[in-house]
Amino acid sequence: MRSMYLSEITSAEVSKIAENYRTTCSCVIKTVEPRSWTTHEDLKAIVSKVQALEVSQEILPWEEENIPEEIVDCKPTPG
Repeated sequence: MRSMYLSEITSAEVSKIAENYRTTCSCVIKTVEPRSWTTHEDLKAIVSKVQALEVSQEILPWEEENIPEEIVDCKPTPG
């Protein structure tokens, strides 16, 4: 039922809504909770909190993990 409405939503409408959730730098904010419990105001409050943490530099920059090129030392014989 929900998918039938997707064709009616324009990219301009998505962009307009996304402006409400803009942060000062590139980040991803993920909430995991039932949609019926999350309000527009809740999401805006989360974005505001993240922005405040960014300004106060309490969010550390992403550090790449040292990931080895090979995961195993001895490769199995193909076949």
